[in-house]
Amino acid sequence: MLTYGGVQATQYPVALYARWFRYVLTFAVPLACVAYYPALAIMGKPDPIGAPAWIGLVSPLTGFVFLLAAIGAWRIGLRHYTSTGS
Repeated sequence: MLTYGGVQATQYPVALYARWFRYVLTFAVPLACVAYYPALAIMGKPDPIGAPAWIGLVSPLTGFVFLLAAIGAWRIGLRHYTSTGS
């Protein structure tokens, strides 16, 4: 689920999912910001779930913000790593 869940979830439009899951895919793990919102902006279509039009233009930036957060978490993990000594 953790490995391929995002791949499977982004195969369908975000509007098909329940509201809470759309929020997870948009804000917690910004998978919808990778393809769904930019595609809507490129095609000039309104979002069927009601997000403003500017979301499609700035949503690729959330990927970079998430990347920076992941790099920070990785560095914290490396700093606190201790080997098993084998």
